[in-house]
Amino acid sequence: MLIGTVLNENSPSMTRASLESMTEDDARKRATDRYGKNAGMVTDAYRKAYPNVKPVELLSRMMSVRTNAVVQAERKAALNAAPAYVYLFAWQTPILDGRPRAFHCSEIPFVFANTDVSAFATGGTAEARELGNKVSDAWINFAKKGDPNHAGLPKWPKFSEDSGSVMIFDKTCEAKNDPDRELRKVVATALA
Repeated sequence: MLIGTVLNENSPSMTRASLESMTEDDARKRATDRYGKNAGMVTDAYRKAYPNVKPVELLSRMMSVRTNAVVQAERKAALNAAPAYVYLFAWQTPILDGRPRAFHCSEIPFVFANTDVSAFATGGTAEARELGNKVSDAWINFAKKGDPNHAGLPKWPKFSEDSGSVMIFDKTCEAKNDPDRELRKVVATALA
């Protein structure tokens, strides 16, 4: 099973460019809609993890938590049957001055090597085509062999609850072990 998420499921400034100049206080106030009285705790944890991103990007990441995908992968791995492979699509589109970021379903043109056909979403750039070839080859290999690994990517380990392995698709693709585990714990505490 391939299970994935995007870095910016919801990018608040995609359709409202003015939100690009959101302040840290604005981001905290908007986070209150989801996290209530615990918004400060979540915002502080995300700011510590991502010290150099704009407040609008921070808000987008706080609203795009991978928890459900990780739970699904844990349940699949617990079956001790065919493996699960988890990905995080983090490549940020250049369209609309980059405001959509890695938005909902933005990986789909890459999966089917249709980055030029979907230039309205990908920008139709050489960088998008290069990543599209890597992503598409992973899906083709997975369909053929049940394993997405190929020579164009670093080793993509199967998911296990212990490792939390995830392939991050971006300008540079890399496999990491559960890079946001602590953030997911903070979010779970905030929502409890």
